[in-house]
Amino acid sequence: MLNINNRRYSSTKKYRNALFLLLVFSLTITNHLFAQAALTPAQAAAVSTTNQGPGNATNVSARINGTNVTFYTNNFNATRRGRVTSFTPTTGTSNAINNEITRLSNLPGTSGGVIYLRRGGSNIYNFNNTIRLRSNIRIAIDPQVTLRLANNRVVLFSIGREGNNLTRLRNVEIVCASNNTNDRFTIDFRPRPGIASDPINRDNIRSNNKPNINPATAFRVGFVKNFAISGFQINGNYTTNPSVFIVADDDRSSLNTFDRIATNGVVRNASANRIATGYALVQLFSGNNIFLQNLNGTEGITVRLEPGNGRGVAGDPINARGVPQTDGAITNIRLDNITNRNGYTSLFMQPHSKLCENIDANRINAINSFCSVFITSPVLQIFPNRRRGRFSNVNIRTVTIRGNNPTIPVTGNLQARTNAVRNGSFFNAQMNLESTVFLLPAHREAVRNVFRDSRSSMPRPGFPTLFPVDGSRVRFASQTSAGVIIASSLTRSNVGPANLGRYGVNINANNVTGSFANANNGRRVLYRSDAISPIANSANTPLDCFIDGEEDQPGTPCGQIGFGN
Repeated sequence: MLNINNRRYSSTKKYRNALFLLLVFSLTITNHLFAQAALTPAQAAAVSTTNQGPGNATNVSARINGTNVTFYTNNFNATRRGRVTSFTPTTGTSNAINNEITRLSNLPGTSGGVIYLRRGGSNIYNFNNTIRLRSNIRIAIDPQVTLRLANNRVVLFSIGREGNNLTRLRNVEIVCASNNTNDRFTIDFRPRPGIASDPINRDNIRSNNKPNINPATAFRVGFVKNFAISGFQINGNYTTNPSVFIVADDDRSSLNTFDRIATNGVVRNASANRIATGYALVQLFSGNNIFLQNLNGTEGITVRLEPGNGRGVAGDPINARGVPQTDGAITNIRLDNITNRNGYTSLFMQPHSKLCENIDANRINAINSFCSVFITSPVLQIFPNRRRGRFSNVNIRTVTIRGNNPTIPVTGNLQARTNAVRNGSFFNAQMNLESTVFLLPAHREAVRNVFRDSRSSMPRPGFPTLFPVDGSRVRFASQTSAGVIIASSLTRSNVGPANLGRYGVNINANNVTGSFANANNGRRVLYRSDAISPIANSANTPLDCFIDGEEDQPGTPCGQIGFGN
């Protein structure tokens, strides 16, 4: 009996041990799945369902000039959402993140997953190299997190910008890990105080304490279809590249990749400060079916629709001869709720050699900026008649402009007036050289009077020295001028010759409102013929009339004329 009982006990014990081992094995597997992510199952579920970016809730579609367009389709299924790998500031090096992106993208069957950058410790991630996205990857970032580059001469996130060696990426997200659309993660391009070896600080010292002018880029977007970027704040430092740079796959003249562009994408719920006047929070060199929404810029430009830079063949290969005017063009763009403060403009458009079309812009706002919308022609000196591009089917729906321009003295002691004109306290907006022809009358009068009295002692061209420079040290400070400036069209009813790069846009002046809607000659919308030299009527001036970065009448001193040629 004892033997029987012992055998029964032995069998029961073996059964219990087997159950115990099975339980341990199950827990081990479960823990392994989340140990890599260091998340509880509930945390993993929360990260995988974040919908700010736009996440899993809905697809993103909107109308462009009456036609419904789908900009983003959610393809993150349950399998991809369930693969969550998390990092902390301690473990989240650029190499570790890139290795995990590669692993997830190479999984058999349904590849892809979620990279989660969690808060923790200092909440600061310091990256030495670019994070390179692949298809079916979502990067979710806690709103408390700050991302920094060890060297601000590189790109932080690269999406499909690898030249001929890359097939088109699909289904990519970089989003704030929150369902609150007001939450932001931060990208910090400012110099780090107290770090003498910081490359940014060394550059500042070499350039006599001028701000950083390194070409840092937060997001570089190339050959990708179906992407979403949202929920971020850029702490800028007047870097000489856009924060979000949507560009052809590779714009080197040796590679024929100008038609490999970003399509079907969303950039929204984002902001940036200390933007250089010649750059932007978001710039499209190229792009098709792109939705830009809820974007706020301080200084500089918020959204720039400009394919290339207009510097000529050597510096602007996408616009070179032999490249079709439709390759790398900007088409089917929806803009909604775009705002700029203390800068140049909320929306800037210049086509160079490209044939761009279907732009629908609504709720374009500016506060203490030069204007809300600035639209201009190609640079005539660069592009011959047959290569001048245009924007067609452009609708600007509602625009607001608000400004607070202090009065600049125009009489009295020359040195006092000069100091007053140059004094930054009178200027809360920014502009480039061509915009000086659209100054407020009082602003133009102050500059002209000082220039007349002091031009003999000023270097040629003289008058720009009367404008304080903006934070980038390469553009000018100014005052609020007008709601909308359409330098691509002679007048509302007369666009002008297409061979000179003239084109019109659809806008109702009654939809341009704000405290400075009637500030410039009683006009809410200014056209090319409204331009006046900032030193008009000054005899024998050493400066000709500038617009589009060139002289409209080479060799002819400026009179009080509009630029209608």
